[in-house]
Amino acid sequence: MKTLCKLVILLGLSVYFVLAVTLFNVPEKENVCEGVDMIVVDSLQTGFISQNEIRAMLTKAELFPEGKDLREINLGEIENILGQSPYIESALCYKTVDNRIFIQVKPYIPMVHIMSNNGEDYYMDFYNRFIPSDEHYADLLIATGEISQTYARKKLAGLVRFIRNDNFWNQQVQQIHILDNGEVEIVPRVGNHTILLGEASQYKSKLKRMQTFYTEGLNKVGWNKYSTISLKYDNQVVCTRRK
Repeated sequence: MKTLCKLVILLGLSVYFVLAVTLFNVPEKENVCEGVDMIVVDSLQTGFISQNEIRAMLTKAELFPEGKDLREINLGEIENILGQSPYIESALCYKTVDNRIFIQVKPYIPMVHIMSNNGEDYYMDFYNRFIPSDEHYADLLIATGEISQTYARKKLAGLVRFIRNDNFWNQQVQQIHILDNGEVEIVPRVGNHTILLGEASQYKSKLKRMQTFYTEGLNKVGWNKYSTISLKYDNQVVCTRRK
């Protein structure tokens, strides 16, 4: 009787081991990345970096995780390759409880597109960092003319930042042009005139004066009566009539 019991136990253990080896060697569905969720943190909605571009970057590096074994996905490597992009400030990557990979990307946010007479073409962000343009496009305020990178950081940046943070001027200014002598011209979206700002200094008081003139002057005589409106002189608005 004891011998029979031993045989039954041994047979049961043998069957268990065979089943265990067979089952454990079959890839479990729960170990495979079921999908990738991506989000681009862009508070200004510039569209500078897209989810498709993130996918393309990871696919090119053979790091796009969908369909891969979760245990073989290197999250740090994904963050590193995304962080090498000159358009991405930071990247965060983690696994979720439902066997997916979540990728969050924070791009650099450009505030102005600079196209200098010296042939340089780039963006500058709100922290005065330069971003290459290449094939990337953002519908932004444009700055043209004699703009060196030093001028862009030390003089242009403050004016642009003020314009971008002011609701009225952010809507009104289409282009900034820098003359050979460093003085600033502003091309508005509304009105067929050019604003002569002078040097890129005291722009807050100058543009406040201009906004008052828009309200109290141009609204009465018409926005296309003058070809140039100069703010170069203290407490004055000098207009040149259109011929």
